Amino acid sequence: MAKLRLEQIKGNTYYIPGYVNIGVYREGRDVVLIDSGLDQNYGKRVIKVLDENDLRVKLIISSHSHPDHIGGNAFIQKLTGCRIAASEPEAAFINRPLLKAAFFYGGFPPHNLHNKHLIAEPSVVTDYITSEGEILDTGLQAFLLPGHSTELIGVRTPDRIFFPGDALMGKGIIEKYHLLYIYNIRQQLETLERFRKITAELYIPSHGERHENIDELVQVNGEGIQEISSTIKICCQKALLTEEILQELCGIYRLKLDPTEYVLLLSTVRAYLSYLYDQGELECRLHDGAMVWQTKSTEI
Repeated sequence: MAKLRLEQIKGNTYYIPGYVNIGVYREGRDVVLIDSGLDQNYGKRVIKVLDENDLRVKLIISSHSHPDHIGGNAFIQKLTGCRIAASEPEAAFINRPLLKAAFFYGGFPPHNLHNKHLIAEPSVVTDYITSEGEILDTGLQAFLLPGHSTELIGVRTPDRIFFPGDALMGKGIIEKYHLLYIYNIRQQLETLERFRKITAELYIPSHGERHENIDELVQVNGEGIQEISSTIKICCQKALLTEEILQELCGIYRLKLDPTEYVLLLSTVRAYLSYLYDQGELECRLHDGAMVWQTKSTEI
């Protein structure tokens, strides 16, 4: 496993590149973290690199409640006594991560889904913050960027470095996987439009490379959503169950899913179906005790 490193970007803004890019804003010896990584082990590695630079955590800002962003919270909080800040809707899941797994699954999840990719260790949100404006007394600015999650926030530092969390995905990830988790398609498209009005000198997505200009990345993210929407409509030229639509997409994009990925992407397919139905592009009906979906121009 590659050693984490602390990289200065500009002024007091740093980051720890890795599986999840962790934002770091320095105030003397104290630092504010933007997210904490997947699990306790990731949290340990973050603390180690900070210790090597004689830095200590005073606050974690959780961009949203997905386990790969809050999995290190509990370890870091127990070790340092730091505060944790999040928007109120996301905080509910951070405090009680099992609720997030049930949210993904649509009910109490079976034992094989009780894993770190769906259920983070509980941590305590000490500060409920608004999803817009200054974050506590840090000088950091929050921007509401929903779509990938209920009330995801991006964070811009006083050095004008922007951490958009998972509101923007790296081009390589989109090209490799095509179908990525999204909670609300309409909101995600609106968030992509909002990025055109958010100014910064550098943008660092949680998963992907840093960018000085994100116009192309915004376009790639939008085109990815439109591609999946179009593909679903093609699949639904015949009446299909939700699970059958995911199966079709896995065949088209050659995706091999484990149980966790299946749950997340089935939830994503439901989000697309809701969006396309609300747009008037799909019909859904009960047929022989099952809900089936079909493009609106044909009959079920």
